[in-house]
Amino acid sequence: MGGEGAGAGDDGASRSVDRVIGVYLLVVSAFLLFGLHLPGLPALWRGDPTVEYLTYPGLFWLVKVMDLGIAVPVIVIAALRLIRSPERAVLLRYAVTGWAALLASSVAEMAVVMQVAGDPAASRVLPIAFSGFAFLALVLAVLAHRPLLSPGAAVPAELDGHSRRSP
Repeated sequence: MGGEGAGAGDDGASRSVDRVIGVYLLVVSAFLLFGLHLPGLPALWRGDPTVEYLTYPGLFWLVKVMDLGIAVPVIVIAALRLIRSPERAVLLRYAVTGWAALLASSVAEMAVVMQVAGDPAASRVLPIAFSGFAFLALVLAVLAHRPLLSPGAAVPAELDGHSRRSP
């Protein structure tokens, strides 16, 4: 039973948190894909590059490849796993909520700094959007990790080091 969820004694609440985390991750990946990255690509392909591309083309492509080639696919896979079979995603829950909280917070901070510094690629919407995503990610990370801090909390089998199968 210890390996079934974040709150081993309260599987219903744990499953609800997992589903909320999964939906949050799908919303973030949709925002990254359709709101942030894809809108600028057609202009670039037509020969009308954006300010971001003209300023730092290498960084432009690095961010696109990392987000569209790595982050979004991993986020979607994690989200679907948390929604469909959260009992099999114990380690994933901890990893993805911690990662999302740290990454969203750093991206929100970067968007604010760009706005304050007058960066030509800055947007008034992105600091607000990313700050909202960061706040939600921090709340979800606390909800996901909170059961581990309870006295006498069951350690998930995947984390205790004694659940390894013999070859």
